[in-house]
Formats: sequence, structure tokens, C-alpha cells
Amino acid sequence: MKKAETVQSVLRNGECKIQLLSKREDGSFNAGGKVEAIVRLQLTEALEVRGLVAKLHGYAKTEWNDSVGPNSFRRGGRQEIINLESKIFRAMSSGVKTYNAGPHEFRVKFDLPKAVPSSFEGSNGFIRYILYVLAQTNAKTEMLDPKNVHVICPLDLNMDPINGVPWHRSENKDVGLFPCIAGKVSMTLQVDKRGYCPGETIALFGQIHNNSRMVIAFSRCSLIQRVRYLQDKWHDFVEKKSVVSIKHDSTDPGCTDSWNGDELKIPDDVTTNLDHCRLIQVKYTLKVEVKVRFAKTYELLSIVLRMGNIPSTKATRSPFPFQ
Repeated sequence: MKKAETVQSVLRNGECKIQLLSKREDGSFNAGGKVEAIVRLQLTEALEVRGLVAKLHGYAKTEWNDSVGPNSFRRGGRQEIINLESKIFRAMSSGVKTYNAGPHEFRVKFDLPKAVPSSFEGSNGFIRYILYVLAQTNAKTEMLDPKNVHVICPLDLNMDPINGVPWHRSENKDVGLFPCIAGKVSMTLQVDKRGYCPGETIALFGQIHNNSRMVIAFSRCSLIQRVRYLQDKWHDFVEKKSVVSIKHDSTDPGCTDSWNGDELKIPDDVTTNLDHCRLIQVKYTLKVEVKVRFAKTYELLSIVLRMGNIPSTKATRSPFPFQ
């Protein structure tokens, strides 16, 4: 059998390297700002090109398996976000440009629109921005050195005053072994504001009253991330996971479990703003649940929190009323 021929790069034995020029420590770029990079060509022989263009391509994609009875369907969607280019060289007609052997360096720049979603990587979808060089010769067109560009669309929590207002909720739940009810478990919870940023701490103030005849094995407060992947308005897939949680020990019947400023530290890398993507949505809730011994786990309450990038300056830390 004849061996497949090796495809020769337009650069022959040369190479192309792209260096991203971010002003941020994490190497990311802000929506509404500029993406700058240096393109370096190291050629071992002369290269004739009809076009040499740097491109920044952003797109979202979702994909999952959807089972209906015995049948399984592959679902998902694709959304084009941006397709920008910075021309290094492009011939007007049939002309070519020759780059001699040796090093060549070009600086490229792109203006990111404000209304683009942040980069995101999930188990069933992603939002990616790829910067690459497109080299076009008489023989072929080739993509050179694709680089992932991490984009952040900053969300200012001060834009909505409600983000700085404390949350205060009270709930009751019947517990027991079905069909018998062993009493109620009640909770009152307060957090100091409704909008948070990655790296911030959520201070929890509250009490869980075990007014049932059963022992609460443990109580737990978790920050839950809910990611919704869409194909269209009729087909979606929802994924939930706990981002961070804190757990308290058992509470006997007639006793109270107090939360006196217990802290939940939000990870630095949680996704914030996907508002401009129609295929992927992300939301956060603060959930409190109790595990009743010999029975199931009950969700006592959940509150919706907004995750942003610029913290609310009007947030008021108010102690819980019964502190």
C-alpha cells in the first residue's frame, strides 16, 4: 500500500509564532478594548505569498446527546460572534510579495466590540476566541499558529442598585419519613448583598431551628452554578454543579444551628457575564439544605446571586437582626 504523502507547510522548515500583548496579569483582554499581538516569522528560505492576514475569530458552540425513549439525538448549535482581520499583506490582483529568509516581525491590532460574551469552557459547549495568521500562496492557504484569546466582558454590579441590597429570607419545611411528618425545620438567612465578584467572600448569617422529632445529620450551604446549553428555544440541556460549599454538623430535635458570619470564598475563575451569547447561559444560586437522619436531604431555601467583575460600591454590610 502506498504511504500517504506528508503535507508540506507553506513555511517549509520555517515557523510562525504569535505573542499576545495583554496588559492584564492573567493575560486576558476586555470586551470593548484592543487585542494586540506580535507575529514573528522565522524563514529558512524565501517565501512568496499572495496574502498574509491575521484573523481573530470568536464563536460559541453547544453539543449534547438527547435521549427520547430508545432513540438518541445529537443536539447543539453554533453562533458566530466576531470575525475580525488585520492585514499584514494582501495582493490587489495576481501580485505576490517575497519575504526573504530570516526573521520578520509584524504588529497586529483588533478592536473588540463591547457586546461580546466572556470566554467559556464547559462540558457541553464553549465560547472561544482564536487568533491566527492566514498565509495564502499560489499553491495553498494555511492557518498558522492559532492562539486562544481569553476575553472578559466586564459586568459592573453598580449598574443595578439591587446588587448592593442585602438578601433576607425565611422558610419552613416539613420533614419526616413518608407518609409520616415528624415536624418542621425552619431557617432564616441573610447575606450582605446580592451581587458578588470572583474572589470575594459571602458572609452567611442565619439560624436553622430543628422543630422536628428527628436529628439533622448535617446542614450545608452551597454556591450552585447552573449552565444552560441551547440549540433553540425548544431544545436545551442544563448542568448544575457546586462551586463552593460549607457544612455544619448535626442538630438535635429542639435545637438551633447558628450561622454567625460563616464565609464562602468564591473562586477567582468562575464565569461571570455571558449576556451576549444566545446558546449558553450561566446563573448562580445560594442553596441551603439539611440531611435528616434516616430520611432524605431537604432544600430549605435558595436565593439568586448575580456574578460580576466590578464590585458594588453601595453594598451595605448589615448584621443579622438577632445577632
